[in-house]
Amino acid sequence: MKHVIFLFFIFIFAILKVNAQVVDSLTIPYTIIDSDPQNADVYINDVDEGKTPYRILLKDESDLKVVIKMHGYYDYNLKVNKSLSPGTAKLVSKHGLTMKNSVTIDKIYLFNKPRKTIPIVITALLTAASGISAYYFKSKAIDQQDNYDIYGDPSVLDKKSKYDLISGVSIGVFQVSLAAFVYFLFSDN
Repeated sequence: MKHVIFLFFIFIFAILKVNAQVVDSLTIPYTIIDSDPQNADVYINDVDEGKTPYRILLKDESDLKVVIKMHGYYDYNLKVNKSLSPGTAKLVSKHGLTMKNSVTIDKIYLFNKPRKTIPIVITALLTAASGISAYYFKSKAIDQQDNYDIYGDPSVLDKKSKYDLISGVSIGVFQVSLAAFVYFLFSDN
């Protein structure tokens, strides 16, 4: 009987603890300030606080002066108090109706020159051909090993060794051509 009472009290305590955590988290007043486009600077009372989306903790009853700024867009001003619900500020471009993609603004481009297509195509074909060749000759070597295991003919082992050698060379060519393919694909020369 003692165990039942003990488990009952643990169950009641767990329910009260979960309920207290839910109530506590609901009483913390905050709001989320977001912008379109995102990643705009958030100034609260003229202090740079971070970037959008931004969660503002509302500590007291006073209004906060919030300004959302982004290069190429007009500033967005708003007053934040406990009655403000989360929302998204639509930033207006200074360049008219054409909106620039904020991801590409001030982005350093990796490829400043066009790719050389002939070396890329040649190394891609060589990579594919040597990979197929390595697979083909290794499977032939495995077939020769199976024939040796079944029939016991020692001349089959010479063919197996030849196919293994060709397969090994093909794998080496595959690795070198793959490295050259990646180099030509991503280099800026």
